[in-house]
Order: sequence, then C-alpha cells, then structure tokens
Amino acid sequence: AIQCVSEDAFVFMLDDITVNKPVSSVAENAVAMLSLYPNPATEMIVISSGGSAIEKVDIYNAAGALVYSAQSSDSSNFRYNVSSLDAGIYFAKVETSDGAKVMRFIVK
Repeated sequence: AIQCVSEDAFVFMLDDITVNKPVSSVAENAVAMLSLYPNPATEMIVISSGGSAIEKVDIYNAAGALVYSAQSSDSSNFRYNVSSLDAGIYFAKVETSDGAKVMRFIVK
C-alpha cells in the first residue's frame, strides 16, 4: 500500500513501480531435492540428498518429542532402522550443507 499524507500538496506522482518474485538460490533447489523413502516404512527409511552432504538428522514423533538424533558422516544417503518405533507419524529434520528441511513419514 502507498499512502500520501500532505497538508499543502494537491498532487502525488508515482512512476516505475516493479514487483518481482524472489529468485530461488541453488541452495534452496538442493534442499528441495531431499527425499525420504519408503513412506510408509516398516523396517528402514533412507534419506537421500541428491548430492549434498547430510550433516545431521533429528527424528521427532507427532507430539514433537525428539526420538533420535545423529550427526551424519557427510554422505548423501542416511539410513535409519524404524522397527523399534511405535506405529504413527514422525518428522525427520535433515540438515545438509545447503540448508535444512523437515519431512513427514509414517511408521506402520
């Protein structure tokens, strides 16, 4: 919104306004390439980053409690055995060298 408040002017001129969508960076695209499979899972989940190094993985239950946390060995794939988890919805917060992303998955 543009507002002009003036007591002694009777003209307001405005010229050349441009509104642009921000350009996405390479880091955002790399974080968007993160994938978690299989979903739903029964034994093992695999998190793949598509090339960037996975630095840390935190797994939370639906109530928001931290269930598992690990520093990764800077590889582009991370595996976790979910067979010890109760059935339900979980969230994996994955931090890579390009940023972080939270992904939802289901344990049967």
